[in-house]
Amino acid sequence: MGGQTRTVHLIVGFFVIAIFLLTGYHMKFHIHELMEANDRLRFSLRGNHIYILLLALLNLSLGAYMKVSQTIWRAYLQLVGSLMILTATVMVIAAFFFENKESLERPLTLMTIILALIGTVLHVLSSMQANFIAENVMAEIDNSHDRFFKEIFGQPDIAADFVANYLPSEVVAELDLSALELVKDSFVDASLQEHFSDLLYRIKLRNAKTEAFLFFLFEHKSAPDKWTALQILRYQLEFWEREKRAGAKKLAPIFPIVFYHGKPQWKSPVNFSSLVDFHEQEYLKPFVPEYKYFLCDLSVLPEPQIIGSAFLKTTLLLMKNIRQKDLQQNLKRFWGALKNTSGERLTRFLVSSTTYISSANKFVSADETMATIEKEFPLNEGAVMAALAKDWMQKGIEKGIEQGIEQGRLQEAIKTALRLLHRRVGILPATQVEQLRTLPLEQLEQLSEDLLDFTSAVDLNNWLSSIKK
Repeated sequence: MGGQTRTVHLIVGFFVIAIFLLTGYHMKFHIHELMEANDRLRFSLRGNHIYILLLALLNLSLGAYMKVSQTIWRAYLQLVGSLMILTATVMVIAAFFFENKESLERPLTLMTIILALIGTVLHVLSSMQANFIAENVMAEIDNSHDRFFKEIFGQPDIAADFVANYLPSEVVAELDLSALELVKDSFVDASLQEHFSDLLYRIKLRNAKTEAFLFFLFEHKSAPDKWTALQILRYQLEFWEREKRAGAKKLAPIFPIVFYHGKPQWKSPVNFSSLVDFHEQEYLKPFVPEYKYFLCDLSVLPEPQIIGSAFLKTTLLLMKNIRQKDLQQNLKRFWGALKNTSGERLTRFLVSSTTYISSANKFVSADETMATIEKEFPLNEGAVMAALAKDWMQKGIEKGIEQGIEQGRLQEAIKTALRLLHRRVGILPATQVEQLRTLPLEQLEQLSEDLLDFTSAVDLNNWLSSIKK
């Protein structure tokens, strides 16, 4: 339906452009003298002629850019708006040929303007909130990249594992990886945090009395950014300024590491001087800062070359493939390295992975990811579900800040309980769903914990009966 509406707008738009040109020819070469002799006729025809052009352009714009909403009421607004604009298009042509140009009363032209205005407003209304939601969805996706990166690489042993396996051997040989210390401060500008995540580690050098810093920068853009070297230099300068203010006699070296997982290959040079145009004047180079960063381009790193501990390897595989349609089919293989791990750390990793996948990949839901966990890690499934339930509850509290804390928590508690029940006991009858929606917040939160022991719908019935007593 959406494609047909766009096609109609395009066809009508081009057709009306042709009418605009033909009517212009008619005015110039056939009734020019008549128009010059009658001011009212001239102004009326020229006004209608401009309206014809405006309607033609409006139809072409809708045909080229309109995206039919998947929400029923938005799609309905778009349809009604399109019908009004198409009707206005027919009426403006009819007004040009048939409306009385001598009269000040021109109802056909007035109706044309009103219909076109209302139709345009309906299209705007149908997209305004959708665009707002899309922007917030993108912000949430970018935040999911940031959260996953910091949760995993914020663990010193995983960061050390990456350094040992991927950085140049001559650098690794000089680093004491057993003494990594995470520095909490972030050096990414607030305006850039939706595209970059950063972690800074303090590390000791083996054969020196000084320390150095490892700067991990995760670029979660879908395409490379050639200005990354300039941004890193800005972060380095900010850090060194802090060191100077703290009384440092000399500045500590910083080793920048950039992660990239977009689809296009990263082809921008990794050295800073490549950003400067020297006009082939070599004598200028000594006067310009020069450094390079280490690039981990996951887009071109073959899967067999992704190595390291189970958690590091799985993390890099997820980051590399997070936007892929077939991610769900590959999860079993990606998580294969985790088979020899267990305990609370595995549970935390599975929770982080599930949250990351469901937020950043539009093709895989949390329920589908949980189904894979249920098959591959049955001993951890209950703990993962409990942790996810708490996470979803927390999101409800955060959303509640805008719509009232208590109401936000209640709505999210209902959603969480229904979601978990669907996984544990299957589809619920409408009567039970309505009964659950009437429960107070405290009972819903209790249900989210108790249902982890449910095995069938009978357990839910027994639980509902128990709370009535």
